[in-house]
Amino acid sequence: MANESDNGLTRKGKNTDRELPECPKVYHLSESPGHILFFPKCGRSEDPALLVLRKGLGRFLVGSKRKIQSVIDGRNVGHDRAVHGCVGAVRLLSGYYLVVLTSCSFVEHILGCAVFKATDFGIIRCSAPGLFHALSRQHRRDEARYLHLLRASLVENSKHLYFAYGHDISRNCQSQYLLCRPWCSIRTYFNQNPSRDKAKCKSVSLLTPDGMLASDADGGSECNKSMTVTAHQLQNDSWYLADKRFCWNRCAGEMLDDITLPTNRSRRSIRALLLPLICGSFGCFRDSQGDTSLSLVARTSVSRFGIRHYCRGSNTEGEVANFVETEQIVCVQQRYLSSFVMVRGSVPLKWSQPLRDLSWNQKISFNSSGNISSTRRHFAKLVSHYGHVKVVDLLSSRGEEGMLKQAFLRSVSLLPPSNHPSAHVQYFHFDLHEEMTNSNTAALERLASWTKAESSDLGQFMFVSGREESGCQMNLQNGVFRVNCKDCLDRTNLVQRIIACSVLQQQLHAVAIIDSDFSKRCKEAHRVLWADHGDRISSQYAGTLALRRDLTRTGNRTLGGLLQDAKTAFNRYFRAKFLDGSAQDSLDLWTTGYLPGMEDAPLRSARFE
Repeated sequence: MANESDNGLTRKGKNTDRELPECPKVYHLSESPGHILFFPKCGRSEDPALLVLRKGLGRFLVGSKRKIQSVIDGRNVGHDRAVHGCVGAVRLLSGYYLVVLTSCSFVEHILGCAVFKATDFGIIRCSAPGLFHALSRQHRRDEARYLHLLRASLVENSKHLYFAYGHDISRNCQSQYLLCRPWCSIRTYFNQNPSRDKAKCKSVSLLTPDGMLASDADGGSECNKSMTVTAHQLQNDSWYLADKRFCWNRCAGEMLDDITLPTNRSRRSIRALLLPLICGSFGCFRDSQGDTSLSLVARTSVSRFGIRHYCRGSNTEGEVANFVETEQIVCVQQRYLSSFVMVRGSVPLKWSQPLRDLSWNQKISFNSSGNISSTRRHFAKLVSHYGHVKVVDLLSSRGEEGMLKQAFLRSVSLLPPSNHPSAHVQYFHFDLHEEMTNSNTAALERLASWTKAESSDLGQFMFVSGREESGCQMNLQNGVFRVNCKDCLDRTNLVQRIIACSVLQQQLHAVAIIDSDFSKRCKEAHRVLWADHGDRISSQYAGTLALRRDLTRTGNRTLGGLLQDAKTAFNRYFRAKFLDGSAQDSLDLWTTGYLPGMEDAPLRSARFE
């Protein structure tokens, strides 16, 4: 498949010796009636390998390749094929199924590491051959329905899945660096000394923009946890070190980890074979006239994963729908690195918008019980992970959205006072619908001026090669913008792009880029990257492209853009009424770890409630 660079802005510069090849890893997969064998095609005899014995529901063993091959020595070897990774396992009525990555395409490099997009998967039955046929006719039909949903969740309803080798794409750059791993892609790319980093792992002093130690700064709990990760952990255990909030195959991977047993006294873990995937977006602009790149990475949380009308608001644990972390990265000449992170997510209250009939607009339903605790838990998690939180609420002040906005503001105002995470939460409201009446772009200019000052307070992660001798001193980002509207799609993407544009100017200034021609090219690419980013997030949550695409790409409303918005709005209406229910079922099966029972009917979301 062609590279994901439809806009022509993702250009390949000169490959350096620090860039990994543009070829995915290859694994050997062998199937026979009695077993399944999975191991790296190239490697040593002591590398880990997975053996699945087709007995009962399926018996999973992990050990060295040499040991596993000795176990199956002399057995019938069946069909062999090459795959690109192990994604996890799921359990249905007849037993376990192994999920592997069978196809992927190269996208671009990030910090010298190749990024790929997953395009196809294989689902392999692991149970004894007779178990499926032993099911009743109804259960066999149910099993076929589950397999159809599983296949849909892997390909049709999870459109943008990415992974990388050598770079933990599930974590932002600051989080990776604070882990203090000697093999961190940032240290490797900037040619830092691993032996020196290993010795200094527990003694580095990272400074915030305010000059405070990260361990003492607000939101430092994440830093403290990160600092406990040291070099004794497996260097290649990307699954263990991945941020499970954004690991799209978290449930399937954890199930495979739970059911896999080591052979004899082997200390090997299946985690060394698991490939962490993220669902979101990745785009990169690499300037053809210099060694400079601008990357945009989005990671969607799997804790409350779903589609518009079937997944709104927050659950009791404070996890919200359509929660996406977006990171903007500027890298210059393998010397300067600047990263800025912001998030979006549904209003953290218990609310929904069920499809009761064929009306164009569905009424918003509120569940007042537990709203304060859900909001409190949500912001406590945000502060723990990111530090200060600046909420930018774009809900309308009128109608049902106005009621939702008032409920949100009331919940934020009722959060506990000082000495609590809520003390680091600021709320700002901007009614984008009202301000943009008659395509008034002056409102966006005022918003840009406001975001410039506010983003300066949050800082950005800044790394400069060659300055670690003075004690690892650098700038850290100490907070995030949390932007939301009702869907957290179109208005949210527009405002996040405005914030990101202000931050981009600060990033270019911070890395000492004063070339006006390059700045112009970079800003043009920035518009396209953010427009594509909005389309990918929208296609995942709503099934269509984003609205206001012309405003995001050009800064102006056009007649063609208005006509395209009308078409997109109708497509969303049709999908919500007739297609999204089945899509939500398939995503629930994959992301929630749903275990079907013999008495359960296959997931069927009601189209109307």
